[in-house]
Amino acid sequence: PAVVLESEDRFMDLLIVGVPYNRRFGTCTLGTTASYIFNNAMCQVMFWREQAPTPIFPRD
Repeated sequence: PAVVLESEDRFMDLLIVGVPYNRRFGTCTLGTTASYIFNNAMCQVMFWREQAPTPIFPRD
């Protein structure tokens, strides 16, 4: 993604990437774009995950 190239051009020290709450099969996944940024950015990467949805019906 262009954000990786832009971060290099601007000599950024940190990228903050928003990722949606996504839970599949009991594990948390980042997705392909966030994984690419994490693996290819030359600076530090911080992921900001949105809050987990509130259940409609409370569990007993």
